[in-house]
Amino acid sequence: MNAFIFASGVNSQGNDSTGAFRPGAECFKKINKVQQDIFYFDHNENKANLRQRICGKIKTMFCHDGGGLDAVVYFGHGWPNGLVSAGFWSEGTHHKPSNEVLDLAHAIAAKCKPSVKVILYTCLSGSLPRSFAGALADALRTKNPRVFGHTCAGHSFGNPFVTVFDGSHIGRYVIPPGDPQWNAWCKAIRAGNSNNPTQHPLWAKFPFMQDHEIRQHVAMGGK
Repeated sequence: MNAFIFASGVNSQGNDSTGAFRPGAECFKKINKVQQDIFYFDHNENKANLRQRICGKIKTMFCHDGGGLDAVVYFGHGWPNGLVSAGFWSEGTHHKPSNEVLDLAHAIAAKCKPSVKVILYTCLSGSLPRSFAGALADALRTKNPRVFGHTCAGHSFGNPFVTVFDGSHIGRYVIPPGDPQWNAWCKAIRAGNSNNPTQHPLWAKFPFMQDHEIRQHVAMGGK
C-alpha cells in the first residue's frame, strides 16, 4: 500500500506520542505494508508553517504507483472542528471547509487516487452529524473519498466509536451503537490497544474493507 502517514512525534500530554501516536503509526505501516516513511512532526511548531510543511510533504511524497497514494493517515489530538496537533481547523458551527481544510484537500487530491481513504486516528474529529471529517470529505468530494474519524474522546486507534463521511457533511457510524454486532466490534477494535496491536489488526484494516467484509471479520472475532 502507498500512504502518507503523519503523526505527532513529540509528547504533549504525558506520553501521548510515545504511548499511542508513534506506536499506532508504526503498526499501521506494518499491518498495511505501507511503502512510505512516516512523517513525524512537532506539534509545538508554528501552525501555519506546520500546515504548509504537511501539505508540501503530501504533494512530494514518493510513490512508485503512478495512480497515486491510497490513503492519508493522521495520528494526533483532535477536536470536532480540527486536527489539534497539526493545526488544521474547519469553519463555523456547521464545519464548512475552511481555507485550511481546502489546502489540505488540494494536497490530498493532487497526490492520491480516486476513492482515497483519509483516516483520522484522533478524538472527536468524526463527530456526528457534522465535524472536521465531514468538512474534509466535502472538500474532497470530486475524489469520491471516505474520511474516517471518532465521535468521542478515547484511545487514538483503539476507539470503536468510528464514523465515515463520503463526500457529504453528514456521516454515519461504521458499526452503530446498539447494532447486534456492536459489542463484538468494540471488543475487536479495543483489542488493538494492547502490547502488540499487530496481533489485533482490524483497527488498521477496516477502512479498506466493504461494510459486509467488516461485519464478516467482526463475526470472526476481528481476525
